Amino acid sequence: MTPAKNSLTTGFLSLLLGLTMPSVSACKAKPSSDALQAFPAEDAARIADAIMADDATSTTALIHGGANASANGDAGRSLLEFSIMNDKPKAFGALLAGGADITHVDAQGDTALHYAAKAEDPAYVNALLVKKADPNIVNKQTGDSPLMDAALTGREQQLRALIQAGAKLDFTEPNGDTALIMAAQSNKTQIALDLLAAGADPTTKNKIGATFQHYLNITPMNVVAPETQREREKINRWLVGHNVPIES
Repeated sequence: MTPAKNSLTTGFLSLLLGLTMPSVSACKAKPSSDALQAFPAEDAARIADAIMADDATSTTALIHGGANASANGDAGRSLLEFSIMNDKPKAFGALLAGGADITHVDAQGDTALHYAAKAEDPAYVNALLVKKADPNIVNKQTGDSPLMDAALTGREQQLRALIQAGAKLDFTEPNGDTALIMAAQSNKTQIALDLLAAGADPTTKNKIGATFQHYLNITPMNVVAPETQREREKINRWLVGHNVPIES
């Protein structure tokens, strides 16, 4: 073997070993007290520390070393949910690649997709949908879908991704509210426009007999921000164009 080929072979083997062999320091490091409080199992606590550092390499090494990527801790929260909650995208990616359970339900009834729908970064939703997370998974305690969570928090990109993945626009939670009604309740006018454009029913009434317009009109037009005024005007034009009576 020539020196050049030998060097290339050695380099390839080193890379392969680096990708597959766990880091001894990562596997043996003493977990922090904060991590142990959130995840009492030491292996999970070590991953929690790696997550908080957004350290994909250590996260992967710990999983390869035998730590459970789907471990749960405080409030039944999984490591995957913990990474989304703390906005640690590199560690999140390592957990997904390591086989973390995307269907896990925490003590409040939320799955990773519920967390992702509320997160600021839309990459979490996109990655979970690529992994075939169910866009219509329902929190059995609150009755909310990920689409509703995105509507309530005004996460436009997450909302659009969920709609594209097949989220049910007119699904109702126990009070009869839809994502459109929730968008109006939280004064998320652009979200309401997106839902209407996607085909959400503007005439759906909840259990008190109110449509989304009732909540949209609670705040007088003259006291909302100019951008919100423009969006509400667009909503009214949409309603007129689709022969839906405008409520006063």
